[in-house]
Parts: sequence; structure tokens; C-alpha cells
Amino acid sequence: MLRKACAIVNILAFFFLIQPANAADELSPAGFDKWMGTLEHKVGELGGGTFIVGTKVWYETTWDSALLNIYDQFLSDTLAEGGFYNIESKTYSGSGYLAGPVLGYQSRDRRWSFSFAPMVTSHFSQEIKGSVLMDLDLCSNGILIPVTGNMETVVDVTRRDYDFAFSYSLNQFKDRLSFLEYCKLFLGLKYQDISYDFTLTTQVAIFEESSTEGFDFKVYNPTVGFGFVFPVSEDIVTGVQGGIGLTHFSGINVDTSFAFNFEANVSIVPLDKLVVQFGYRFQKFAFKLHPSGTTNSYSSNDTTYGPTLTAVYSF
Repeated sequence: MLRKACAIVNILAFFFLIQPANAADELSPAGFDKWMGTLEHKVGELGGGTFIVGTKVWYETTWDSALLNIYDQFLSDTLAEGGFYNIESKTYSGSGYLAGPVLGYQSRDRRWSFSFAPMVTSHFSQEIKGSVLMDLDLCSNGILIPVTGNMETVVDVTRRDYDFAFSYSLNQFKDRLSFLEYCKLFLGLKYQDISYDFTLTTQVAIFEESSTEGFDFKVYNPTVGFGFVFPVSEDIVTGVQGGIGLTHFSGINVDTSFAFNFEANVSIVPLDKLVVQFGYRFQKFAFKLHPSGTTNSYSSNDTTYGPTLTAVYSF
């Protein structure tokens, strides 16, 4: 029999599937009754269902931006068409964070859950460094001299993620397959509002010039997934979950692509009605861009990974 005490962990499980995910479900192995009884005592009986409120941070996050990789390819092609040669460049992995509140509800019978998480605080940055050779008539005498030009592009990104998720417990099917007692299915939608600010600095001999460019676009990512957890003690539960989905873009000419995410985590119950989760999140999607004014297309993978921290309170 499922216990109300697992409600907090359940809601966290399905919410974190589609955003920096953290999985912790209402599931348990042989020590199920003892585990559930302890948590039930800690969290208490909740008459009409369980509500949670809290916060989540995806911190020290490494980000390999597909858009920046494509920008690097496009810039190199443009320079080559302009007569530059010996073009060398390197895109460095970016870093940043994403944070926001977590709101959720689980039904009294714990079969279904719903959550909303507006991750509205964020900042990411990434850079490209490179060099080119160009032939310049520096003395105005008709003699061209090879000159090295150095380039640096810095990108600052503001990203706001709005995550909606629904989950359904498979516990009722445990008589057919026993392991389903510990599993849930997830459906979700992630909406992203992303702003890029590019700053390109070019230095040739003693001359230096900087230019800036920015644009916004939207991302829609419906997701379906599967989660499983394993309690290791009365106050600690581990979990894994993953999902796949489609990534659709608005405001930028990018093909719809498949997305993948996976997370492992550990949840603890340090105080009554409080759950803290430590996780590690990986997500990836393909990015194929068709820049305006050219027949070329550019492809790259957008990858984000790093640790997560979540704290929620139930009532």
C-alpha cells in the first residue's frame, strides 16, 4: 500500500524529468513498510492530498551551446569567403546556473501528480577565440603584407524555463509486473524564453573594433519519460529517471529535433515535512540552423550537464 508520506518525493520525481530533473518516487523494495511508516510519521497525514513548495538550483552547470558552435562555423565560412585564410578558432565550454521556485500537488490516492516550476533566474556565458591571416597594404605602396587578426566572441545568455509536468503511478499494475510498484510515467512541457547577446572583438595590428548583436527565441519541448527509485535507509532514497521529447523552435529557423535527458539523485528527509535532494542532470538535443541569406545549413548538439540542489516543504 502506498503512503501519503511519499508525496513530496513523488512530485519532485516527475517535475525534474523535464527540467534539471531530480527523481525520487514513492517506491520501495523489501523494507517498504518500515520506510513508509517512518516517512509517514515525519511528513504526517494530509487529508485532501499533498502540496509542496520550495526551490531548485542547477548550479556549476557546464553548457556546450549548439548555437555558439554554429556561430563559430558560420563566422569561419564568412571570413573564408571574404579572402581571409589560416582561420583557426576554438569554442570553449560555457558555465552558468538556473534557479527558481517549485510548486506541486499530489492526489490523495497518490496515483497522479502535477507540478509547475518557473525557473526564471539564470545566467550563462561562453566564448570563442580565434585568429586569421589577411593580406593588407599597410604602407599604401601596393605591397600586400600578411597580418594576423585576433578575434574573441563572448556570449551572455539569459534563459527562463517554465516547466509543467504530470505523472501517473504504475503501482496499481504491480500484480502483473512486481517492479512496477516502484515506477511512474511522466508527461511534461518545457517552455523556454532565451536571449543571446554576442560581443565580437577583432584586433588587427594596433587596431581594435568591437560589435554587438542580440536576438531572442522560444523553445517548446514536450517530453515523456520513466522513473524508478530505491530507498537505501529510513531517511535516504536514491533515484534515476530519463525522458525523450521533441524540441520545437520559434523565432529562429531551426529544425524540430529530438531531445534526451537523464538524472540520478539522492533524497534525504532531515526534518519533518522537509525533503532535500542532490542530483546530477544531463540533457542534450540536436540543433540544425538555416541562416538567412545563405543556402548553407549548420548542425551541432546542445548539451548541458551539472549538479542540482532542491529543497521543498509539504503541507
